[in-house]
Amino acid sequence: MVLKNNQIDAFRAVMSTGSITNAAKLLNKSQPSITRFIRDLEREIGFDLFHRTGSKVVPNNEADAFLKAVERSFAGLLELSKAAEDIRNLSDIRLSVATIPSATFNLLPDAVSRIQSGKSNVSVSTSVHRSPNVVERIRLQQATLGICNLAEDERGVSILDRFTLPCVLVVPEGHEFACKSRVTPSDIAGQPFISLGIEYFASQGLKLVHLNELKEATVIETPLSHSACSYVYHGLGIAIVDPLTAFFYQKLGLHTVELDPPIPYDLSLICSSFESPERGRSMFVDAMRACLAENFGTH
Repeated sequence: MVLKNNQIDAFRAVMSTGSITNAAKLLNKSQPSITRFIRDLEREIGFDLFHRTGSKVVPNNEADAFLKAVERSFAGLLELSKAAEDIRNLSDIRLSVATIPSATFNLLPDAVSRIQSGKSNVSVSTSVHRSPNVVERIRLQQATLGICNLAEDERGVSILDRFTLPCVLVVPEGHEFACKSRVTPSDIAGQPFISLGIEYFASQGLKLVHLNELKEATVIETPLSHSACSYVYHGLGIAIVDPLTAFFYQKLGLHTVELDPPIPYDLSLICSSFESPERGRSMFVDAMRACLAENFGTH
């Protein structure tokens, strides 16, 4: 059975207008054409749809039942059309993100805000991990997008984009370093220091003499930048942290100072090597690139 659109359109028009004449006017067709479409439809489905009295047609019970089926089909087509439009316009974006903590303070919220300002609805599922665990979740395809400190591609993982930002010194309001343009590890050595761990700074290439200076000045050690910033906020010392976390704490009144020599902070946006590119994910990555460019001058 092959039903044609013009047959169904003619049937719906007759049912809604009550006559062949009105149906022809509605569809901008001739009356004989409408009559022929209805006849062809009845022949195809194997039963009559109307009682005919002269030029008049009256729907029978079969026509009423068939109309309900037709309307259900049209409702389904409308749903399909709406779904296709949503996909085309990316009006609904669903994304699973595995990320290190620093991206949750400003980078992710800013990206979501930028997408929503473009009239797209964003649904984000976020899980927070250490960088190696982010990589593993992406490798196992347990998240669509990863944000971590990965320097190069690994098995099953591809880097969508990579940024190198300078770490900064965070100090409380009124601190003597707040008005400085940059400080050295030797400057920091005379201050109570909140450390992320000497191993962390060693992995960033800091010289042994500077590592010893920071170790000597350390009064509190914590592996998390936001924890270090909280200690600084409470006046317990100064800290070297990643720029993403520092950017957020600036809004709470902490000051940032450049470091000499600089300590790099690598940030990568990653995905599974086995997944096909998604337009929604690409939009999300573009939004994060824009955020990083605006706030940190990346390109």
